[in-house]
Amino acid sequence: MEGFHRVYMANKKAIELWLKQIQGLDIRIIAPQHGAVFEGENVKKFIDWIKSLDNVGIDHLEEALSTNA
Repeated sequence: MEGFHRVYMANKKAIELWLKQIQGLDIRIIAPQHGAVFEGENVKKFIDWIKSLDNVGIDHLEEALSTNA
């Protein structure tokens, strides 16, 4: 799951904006188009996990290209 989110999230700013939008909501389920459904305590665990995820999207690509150069 981490590899997918590192590549497919646009950047950390996109995550931060999403987190800001959902702040204060009583989210009981996250049902993505693909992958596992998160329910109950797993919703909070997913939100905490994605909040801690750094180096995603363009930042991840930039780092990968600079280390391969």
